[in-house]
Amino acid sequence: AAQPSTTDVERRYTDTPLTVTALPPTLPPHRRHGRAEDEGGAGGGEGALDEWVTRFLSSWQWGALVGLGHRRVCCSAGAGSSIIKPRCHVEMVFLHPQHVAAAALLFAVLCAVCPVLILIYRVLFPTVLRFPWREHNTSRQKDKDTTVVFAGSFNPPHFGHLVMLRYLAERYGRVICCIGVNPNKTYDVTPQARASILRKMCEDCSNIRVQVVSGYIWRYARAHNASFFFRGIRTWEADGSEERQLLILNSWGPLLLGKIWPTKTVFLEGDPRYRDVSSTLVRRLCAERRATSRNEGDEKLARLIPSTVLTEVVAAYG
Repeated sequence: AAQPSTTDVERRYTDTPLTVTALPPTLPPHRRHGRAEDEGGAGGGEGALDEWVTRFLSSWQWGALVGLGHRRVCCSAGAGSSIIKPRCHVEMVFLHPQHVAAAALLFAVLCAVCPVLILIYRVLFPTVLRFPWREHNTSRQKDKDTTVVFAGSFNPPHFGHLVMLRYLAERYGRVICCIGVNPNKTYDVTPQARASILRKMCEDCSNIRVQVVSGYIWRYARAHNASFFFRGIRTWEADGSEERQLLILNSWGPLLLGKIWPTKTVFLEGDPRYRDVSSTLVRRLCAERRATSRNEGDEKLARLIPSTVLTEVVAAYG
């Protein structure tokens, strides 16, 4: 069969302008430039190009969801001896109003659902920093500019608390040790007395601040731009059930009551050397000290609390 002339091929392309979004990098050069000669004959090149344009234009353009439109390259074939060189110009094609509304609705649903999923994940899979704790790098400027909150009752504080506080003080630039207060509750030892003991215990760490907080501690942490909210535990297996309830309050309380994003809670697992040490044990030994010899009672307490605060603890709890 007679091969069509170059003029016929040019007329065939110029009569029907092509509309494409981009030229595929994998398209062979003879198709990318519209070569008339193809494996299938004169009409093979045109059929292959038309098939590719149809397939490409039928694909969904996700970029339109972001820019509310996409670029369209309109090409019409130009003259050439054996290769048809397209002449192209770029124009914007905007989405239909219905598409814009659907995209806005999808974006609103994602904004509402994602925070809920994140909080559910934090409750189901809490962050537990297990012992041995990660080695801190004193050269990390990011951590040195970070403020963290370490919350507890400290009734009274002991070696287990002190080891955790020193680790946080070495790693972060500012550590706020918060003692919560319930105005409707009466305490045998006031929070102010406990704070005084804790300050004396941590007097060698200049970046630790002890604060008595009335109300929600998460609100105080947010007001002081704390990046993390630490809770000390023995192990998650031993204290996880009780701590998860507080985790739910600290995760959903800020969002529901304060309309603010909650500070992330991190559980700091205690040093195995002091896992048997508890505030309850210290209080019991202080009470037994009156019935036994003071020297024997002081020796037992010296294993649980620093000697620098032994007198204050005995005076408050004995």
